[in-house]
Amino acid sequence: MSYDLVLGGAGFLGSHLADVLERHGRRVVIVDDMSLGENYNVERCVTGYSYDNGLVWQKLSRGGQSRQLIITDASEVIMHRLSDIGTIYNCAVRPLPESLVSPMSMRVNELITYRACEMVRMKYAKRLVHISSSEVYGTALYTPMDEQHALHPLTVYAASKAASDFIVSGYVHAHGISATIVRPFNMFGPRQNCGRYPAIIPKMCIAAMCGEDLVIHGDGSQSRDFVYVGDVAEATVDLAEHGVDGEIYNIGTGRATTINTLANTLMSILSEEGCTPYIVHGERRKADVHLHCGTHAKYSDCCNKDIPSAQRDVWLQRLEETVKWYVSSGPIN
Repeated sequence: MSYDLVLGGAGFLGSHLADVLERHGRRVVIVDDMSLGENYNVERCVTGYSYDNGLVWQKLSRGGQSRQLIITDASEVIMHRLSDIGTIYNCAVRPLPESLVSPMSMRVNELITYRACEMVRMKYAKRLVHISSSEVYGTALYTPMDEQHALHPLTVYAASKAASDFIVSGYVHAHGISATIVRPFNMFGPRQNCGRYPAIIPKMCIAAMCGEDLVIHGDGSQSRDFVYVGDVAEATVDLAEHGVDGEIYNIGTGRATTINTLANTLMSILSEEGCTPYIVHGERRKADVHLHCGTHAKYSDCCNKDIPSAQRDVWLQRLEETVKWYVSSGPIN
C-alpha cells in the first residue's frame, strides 16, 4: 500500500492534513525540519526512533493509526530514500513575517517546490497537491476574489509563493506531472504557530493569557477572510482526488472580517475564559494587504461540497474552540 507524504506535516495545516488523511484510511509520512513545526503537534504520538543515512525517523501512533516523521529540511529530501508515494502534499513554507527580516530565506519556498515536482516527474510519487497562499493576490481589486484575480504580491514571501505556483504550472504543462494548486485564505484554528513569527489569532490569545494588550497594527480597518484550518485540510484531500491537473482552487469563506472586529470578538471570548485584555493600536505594518475576501465556488463545483466555516455561526463556534484550545491546552500550558 502506498503512503502520502506531507511536507511540513508537523506544522499548522500539515498536522491537520495528516489527521484528515488518516481518517480517510491513508498511511502518512511527514517531512519537517521543525523550524516552524511544533513539538506539541507530534510529541504526544512519538513511540520510537530510528536512523537512516543521517535522517531521523520517528515512529508515531495516533488513534490506532501509525505514521512516520522524518526530521530534515524538505528541500533536502533525497528521492531514492522515499518510494511508493501516492500523493505529496506540499505544506512546507518559510512564513511571511520572516520575509520582512530575511527576504533571501524565501528562496527555500521555491526550492521545496522544485523538489516536490521533480519527485512526481521522476515517478517517485503519483501526484502533487501544492499549497499556495492568497497573499499572491495582494489587496483585492474586487470581491469575492476568484482564481482569475490578478496576482500582485506585496512581499517577498508572496512573490515566492506566486513563483512556486508558476513552477508547478510549468511542470504540469511541460513535463506532464499530475498536480493541483490549493490557495487558502487566512487560516485559523488549534496548533497555529505562536512562537516565532506568530499569526494574529494565536498572538492575541497568548498576549491576553500573559496579561498583555491585544495590539492591532494600523487603524484595524484592514480585513481578512479567516477560514478554519480543518475545512482547508478536508478541501485539500478532496482536491487531491477530484482536482484538475494544473488548476488552482481558492479556499475562503466569502466573508471579510476587519481586524478590529476580530479583536473585539476575541476579547469577548477571552473575557469568558478569565482574561481581560485591552486593545491598543500600533504602527501599520509595511506591505500589509488591506482587503482579502475569497470565494470557494470553484472548489464547490469540483467536489460538490461547501466550506462549513463559511456559515457565520460555524465560524464563531470554531473561533471559540480555537481560543479555548490555547487557553486550556496550548503550548504555554
